[in-house]
Amino acid sequence: MEEKKLVYQIILDIWDLTKKYIFQPLDDAGWEQLSNEANVISNKYREYGDSIRLLFSDLYFAVEKYKAARDKEKNGNY
Repeated sequence: MEEKKLVYQIILDIWDLTKKYIFQPLDDAGWEQLSNEANVISNKYREYGDSIRLLFSDLYFAVEKYKAARDKEKNGNY
């Protein structure tokens, strides 16, 4: 796959995870489902090398941290 298309696909995959999980409350099972789905997607990028897989992983972890901080703020747990 062309590099630009690959990076675009990573951004789309991150957006799909974001809209599916981030804007709703998650219990432990929901967090596990999010993590499992992200791992499956990350493995898909393994064949393209470490830099591509790392791009996905870094973007995913940024979204995951945002979700955790957002939930903490909404619940009043600073």
